[in-house]
Amino acid sequence: MITVTDPALLFISKALEMDDSGTKFIRVVVTKGGCAGFNYDVVIDNKFCDDDEQIEVGEYRVVFDPFTATMIDGSQLDFNAVSYTHLTLPTK
Repeated sequence: MITVTDPALLFISKALEMDDSGTKFIRVVVTKGGCAGFNYDVVIDNKFCDDDEQIEVGEYRVVFDPFTATMIDGSQLDFNAVSYTHLTLPTK
């Protein structure tokens, strides 16, 4: 499970309001690559897969695939104007 801060929720609401493609949710995606071995992305999406997991934040959904769910468990999704989005990973 991840948590979403109030600034991130405001960003999500504005991003989805500006998108006119019928998009319904934000997707967090972890893929292999990058300097630390993984890339973490937050994207607007409208395709929900059968094995996706989701959390509801206010009236919005944050969706992630099973692999991403294991990688971000315990994380916090935040937003600031400098980095746009930020996923704080738990220390293990």
